[in-house]
Amino acid sequence: PEVDEASHHRALRELSMINRWLGGDRVSRRGIERILPCVPSGRPVSVLDVGAGGSDLSRALAPLGRQFDITALDLNAHAGEYARNHGRPVRVVVGSAHALPFEERTFDIAHVSLFLHHCNDEQARGLLQNLSRIARHGVVINDLHRHTIAYASIFLLTRLFSRSALVRHDAPVSVLRGFVRREL
Repeated sequence: PEVDEASHHRALRELSMINRWLGGDRVSRRGIERILPCVPSGRPVSVLDVGAGGSDLSRALAPLGRQFDITALDLNAHAGEYARNHGRPVRVVVGSAHALPFEERTFDIAHVSLFLHHCNDEQARGLLQNLSRIARHGVVINDLHRHTIAYASIFLLTRLFSRSALVRHDAPVSVLRGFVRREL
């Protein structure tokens, strides 16, 4: 939250490109697509996007051909401003992933992408319990796989192409803090 708006917006633009080109959007879309048969057709699918950042989920889900009612939750108010300024069709809520301000079964699907690796074990357990509480049909977790090749690749790519100090620092650190399957 202490990062200035211009730096934050630059990082969100770059993260949007990274997710589009390196497959993060596809992973979220596939996870949500698996749950869609559980959600009655003929009405919008309600999705809570936790740690939403720039709120790219609506763009990522467009190929699924359903209408989505997305609520983007992020601790940083700059993320909500970015979403509004870039025409994202989401409802923005500024708040903490660790104190979700929603009733039980409020959303069809709870989604958390590239956020869980920022939590310690206790926070991650609490978040997953709360997501399960507020989701009627399922929870989608899209996070990083910790691997030497992934680390070297993102380190090199961000050094070559990123203009955001936040992305150059956070992307490689995030891969190091990511998971291997048995840990998750």
